Amino acid sequence: MSEKVREMLSDYIDLHSHKIRNGICEYYYEPAISKLISKERCLANKKGVLKYDGNKLFYKVLPIKDYRMEVIGSNFIRQYYPSPKIIFCRKLSKNYGILLFEYEKSIGCDRGLLVDIFSGKEKPSLAFKKILGLYRNVFSKTITKDYEKSSYVFFNDRIETRLKKYYRKKAIKSIQNVEIKVNGYTININLEEIINNIEKFFLQKTKKWCVASQCDPNDLNIGIKPVIVDCRAGGMNPVMAEFASFFWNNLAHGGYFGPLYRTRFYHDHPAILKKTDKVIKYKNKITHKIPRLRKKFICDYIDIVLVSLFKRIGRYDQWYDEFKNYLSMRILCICSILDMQEKDLLLSLGYLGLFYNNDIDNLDKLKKIIKKL
Repeated sequence: MSEKVREMLSDYIDLHSHKIRNGICEYYYEPAISKLISKERCLANKKGVLKYDGNKLFYKVLPIKDYRMEVIGSNFIRQYYPSPKIIFCRKLSKNYGILLFEYEKSIGCDRGLLVDIFSGKEKPSLAFKKILGLYRNVFSKTITKDYEKSSYVFFNDRIETRLKKYYRKKAIKSIQNVEIKVNGYTININLEEIINNIEKFFLQKTKKWCVASQCDPNDLNIGIKPVIVDCRAGGMNPVMAEFASFFWNNLAHGGYFGPLYRTRFYHDHPAILKKTDKVIKYKNKITHKIPRLRKKFICDYIDIVLVSLFKRIGRYDQWYDEFKNYLSMRILCICSILDMQEKDLLLSLGYLGLFYNNDIDNLDKLKKIIKKL
């Protein structure tokens, strides 16, 4: 038998073995999926634990676009990070698809995720160093200049679906040249001007410094083990998009805005709902008591991950311009700040103005602001 024929035969066997494995998985898991469908009246955007044949599986039912992105993102992330494996996936209809993941035993009710450290249910121990060390190693190996591949789901796409929808000119007319004081900083903000500049930034199609990342590094997506979950945006993403997401989560979203306005996402980790940050308003003066642990986590990220990465990159003059625009989209477009209580609106505007209007040219200056807040 010639070498070429042998290779063709090997490819044929591999292809059909893959089809057979998929067929076996479908045959095996179909009763569990059918039972789940019959039990739940509506499966749209559902996730949870599925018990079947003495085993536990984690399932997600997602809109078809998110389903496809999750499959691609999860397979990508597993090349670089510890992350639960997709055991089986298929379309349920033209609108939805289901994914079955390995069950991650280290995660449970009020345990196993970063959120559980901040709620006091888990001890920090070496978790932060392990997680930041993992990021440093992956980023240093994958850093390259490229067009963003998957982070658009949190940024570019939301210009039309959220930014323009939430902040119409009539709605923001009164928020022009507003003075706000946040934790000792006096901030003047013109919301319309900032939004116009954000839109211009995201119209630019330029290569940016990108790394292999999940691009949504919040308290509910990072396990203490460490392990990374929820990989819809997994791919080569701008490093400043990744950092801005991490930054906003630890500055205000994870400890305050998330538990307050997106409570449903904390169903399995409810302890954080009783440990939210204190925010006090007196006229236009806002005091936000940021936990020391969160400020340290941000500063450690800068020292452990970004400093070494910037050395590898060399000259990176546009880092802050990228950072402030990605950060602003996280502040404005996770949910509408116009629907918040007055003190939370002012806090959001204060942080938006503080970081968007500031001219920061090095990481040490950013750290000094964080420490002073």
